[in-house]
Amino acid sequence: MMQSNDDKIDDLIMNLSSLDIDKTCDRILMESLYILCNLNDIHPLLRYLNLPKDMKRNQTLNLAYKIAIANIKGDFINICRHINNLCPLTYYAMYLYLPEIQKHALQVLSHAYNSKLLMVPSDVLQSWLCFGSRDEALSVCRHYGLETAENAVKFVKTNFKKETPIHHLQRTIPNEKNLSVEDIFTYHSENLKGEL
Repeated sequence: MMQSNDDKIDDLIMNLSSLDIDKTCDRILMESLYILCNLNDIHPLLRYLNLPKDMKRNQTLNLAYKIAIANIKGDFINICRHINNLCPLTYYAMYLYLPEIQKHALQVLSHAYNSKLLMVPSDVLQSWLCFGSRDEALSVCRHYGLETAENAVKFVKTNFKKETPIHHLQRTIPNEKNLSVEDIFTYHSENLKGEL
């Protein structure tokens, strides 16, 4: 018999309440999440600049700051390059913003590579913008009105539909970090020493 959503939520809450969770706050992790969950807001960056120097030297927090600065600059390739270097919890938080970053990047590419003749291979887009597959890259490009053919995209700036709602990821959040629910809710920045 299938469980209802309410039953699944009740089970999850029961499992979480049985965990031995340290209720102390991991400030490095919280500051990193604050920056990454507010990428289009300047206030987390101003807050970062006022943090003590020893905190700003932390790899996790510094990486979150670099990603936010790259986002402000529109440097989507650097954003996507840095995503896989994040700790597991910040990785998952950042992953939620990926469709927004991809849409903005495709709009920029529509202006930068504006041509009715030239095409950009979909595997290049997959690499640049963290798409799960070439098919996903092509599908998202079609979603925004860009012409696709033969595993490539034709960027014509007048074809890009910026009013189109942000696409949904065609895949679930990857569990490349192999985190259990317990790992997610008990994660601390001290766990990072061997990961970065």
